[in-house]
Amino acid sequence: MRVVKNLVRIMEDANRKSIYYYRVVKGIKMGIQAYGIEIERIDMEGEDIINIERDSIDSITPQRYKVYDLINILYDNEVSPIHLVDIIGEYVDSYISDFDKTLNCIATN
Repeated sequence: MRVVKNLVRIMEDANRKSIYYYRVVKGIKMGIQAYGIEIERIDMEGEDIINIERDSIDSITPQRYKVYDLINILYDNEVSPIHLVDIIGEYVDSYISDFDKTLNCIATN
């Protein structure tokens, strides 16, 4: 997977800092270019990394704009990687048909 967009959010309190990375990734699924999302959170105390959480959904849709819309929702709402699937699961379920539509377009051309 290749990162095509990366958004960064830093949240701090008195003795802890969390750095969130919201990434749009690109790869190939069924011979079609596909876009997915990865969220990573790095928790730090001072200069020490104390925890890393990461989750991703690799192939959501071949429609880049749909994934860009999703990544902006996640970023704006400060979604943790722990809740990635909970928040966008329904979108992913509905976007999976985009692969069939794209394959049908390729087959008819």
